[in-house]
Amino acid sequence: MPEPRGKSFNYAIGMFGTSIPINMLKTFAFTFYVLGLGVTTEQWAAMLLIYTFIDALDNPSMASSPTGRGLAGAGAVPG
Repeated sequence: MPEPRGKSFNYAIGMFGTSIPINMLKTFAFTFYVLGLGVTTEQWAAMLLIYTFIDALDNPSMASSPTGRGLAGAGAVPG
């Protein structure tokens, strides 16, 4: 059964609100490491790539499932 449009819109607004401070922190960290500590942009990109894989392994509940709602939506994670 399809979910109401308002529910997905509210979720999108909530994610937008949480993404602003995360992206501000990433921008500050990039500036600090590249300009302050002399890390090259290639090294920074490699660090983010490694972080992304670690994050993907650390958060399996966000993975796809047959229902398309992640493992939490499939009932694998009680909640």
